Amino acid sequence: MFNRKIKNTLQVSLILALAMTFGNAFAQTNNEFLGTNAGNSITTGNNNVAIGDEAGKKLKTGSDNTFLGTNSGRDQATKSGNVFMGYSIGASNQTADSLTLIGYGISQGVSNNTLIGQLAGVGQSGRDNVSAGSYAGWINNGSKNTCVGNSAGLLNSFGNDNVYLGYQANSSNSHFIENVSIGSQSSIDGSFSISIGKDADIVEKNSVSIGQNADISKESSISIGNSTIVSDTNSISIGNGTIVNSKNSVVIGNFSTISIGGIVNWSTTSDGRFKTNVRENIIGLDFINRLRPVSYNYQIEKLEKFYGKEIPESLKNSSREKEKIRYSGFIAQEVEKIKNELNFDFSGVDTPQNKNSQVYGLRYSEFVVPLVKAVQELSKKVESQNEEISILKEKQKIISPENTLLQEIQKKLIKLKDDSNQSLSNQIDS
Repeated sequence: MFNRKIKNTLQVSLILALAMTFGNAFAQTNNEFLGTNAGNSITTGNNNVAIGDEAGKKLKTGSDNTFLGTNSGRDQATKSGNVFMGYSIGASNQTADSLTLIGYGISQGVSNNTLIGQLAGVGQSGRDNVSAGSYAGWINNGSKNTCVGNSAGLLNSFGNDNVYLGYQANSSNSHFIENVSIGSQSSIDGSFSISIGKDADIVEKNSVSIGQNADISKESSISIGNSTIVSDTNSISIGNGTIVNSKNSVVIGNFSTISIGGIVNWSTTSDGRFKTNVRENIIGLDFINRLRPVSYNYQIEKLEKFYGKEIPESLKNSSREKEKIRYSGFIAQEVEKIKNELNFDFSGVDTPQNKNSQVYGLRYSEFVVPLVKAVQELSKKVESQNEEISILKEKQKIISPENTLLQEIQKKLIKLKDDSNQSLSNQIDS
């Protein structure tokens, strides 16, 4: 009797064991587990791969997961679509799905993120991010960011919709949005900006900086070229080493540039529909006659030093060649003095806002306007003189016959005088 009970108990236990084993086998499919306790708790989860001791140990209903490495995905039970590769990677994940973690020191993450590299995104709490590289997106609480490169986006604490590519690319950005920073140690300290090039830096919003050491320190500006600098608002600097330190200004080419051109002339907006306070108060001859046309040579090295820079070795030959060129024009300070003396609001002089850091300039095309006025004034003078000449010619026509008569009378008087003198002389002789 006792033996029969033991036999029955063993049979029941065997049946239960078989039921549990084959029950799990029938409930889940396409799983591959390799390692001590790997996938040990699986029930209905499908299409999983867990390789390594205790990899996916607590996985039950989650599907489409890949865990490679000891303890990888260890505590995950129900989440799906995750890829964890490395020792203890994603070991404590219980809440995130569609997450990719590859690299040393990454233990957990947020759904829909991809973290690849040592400690990449280790403090990340935002969603839909990609961090690839050691420490990339290390403290990334923002969403929809892409950080690729060692320490790229390192301290992006709350910024969203950013792209950082390169070693330490924008590693200190904390909360700005919608930026693109590409290049080793390139940085943006603002939003809605693009910085491309090694050490290309922007410290304001709505700007574009392209080139090694291309720097912008004011908003809504563009800096393109190696070592270009823009230090005021709404300005553009294009060319190797060009500098713009006044607002609403554009500089194309550096001090060694000798020609800027194109197929057609530059067009200036001049639509009467958008002009007001139109006045005919242009000074012509008085202004033009006071100008002093001169020829001169540029002092390129002195110009560079004025801006606190040295001529790059690669441009020294070009600078020396430019210093040999003889230019013709005016001296801006002289033109400024003339217009002030005449109280002429002339727009052809670009007067610096700060004379200690900015240079004078002339807009030579603006000189066309007073020149046209001077020609018009000369034309009026010529017309007036022509009228006077015509009047004189008419008078000459009237006077001419009288002059002829006077000449005949004069001839007769002379003859009469001569005859009288001859007669008197004869009388005396006789």
